[in-house]
Amino acid sequence: MQIQVWAAPSSRRLAVASLIVLVALAASPRSVFAQFSDALVAENSELQLLERAGGGAYQRYLITLTSNDGVVVLATNKDGAESTRKVAVADYLALWRELQDSNLLTLLNSTTKPNAPDGSRFTVKYRAGGASGEFSVVGVDSLADTRYRTIVRAVLDFASKH
Repeated sequence: MQIQVWAAPSSRRLAVASLIVLVALAASPRSVFAQFSDALVAENSELQLLERAGGGAYQRYLITLTSNDGVVVLATNKDGAESTRKVAVADYLALWRELQDSNLLTLLNSTTKPNAPDGSRFTVKYRAGGASGEFSVVGVDSLADTRYRTIVRAVLDFASKH
């Protein structure tokens, strides 16, 4: 039995191109389909943001969130002033979901803008189970790709809130 698809040549090309894109995305190690489960994040994960500022109230701000067997610890170090405290797992999971919704797992280093007015350099590292990744970005407030800003601000806001 032979099945024939009747479509205009441009429709066939579009269908084939769409199929190729879907296969490529599914095969990519940093696929848009990749997500960390809540259970994996709560069990064993780490999220880290390092800000190196060119000026202002502080020069270096490190935020580290670590989960181990359902216990989440937030550690901060702002120019040597250290703080450590436990945070609710539900809050931590909500942060991870927000970051994943902003495509955390697919972002790579951003091209920097010379002399960006918001010249802090942010490095975001993450790990859940055996999978990990990171990216660095400068000038998050002036980038056209707002996902970087969303992720950086979410982590900064989380640390500030807790």
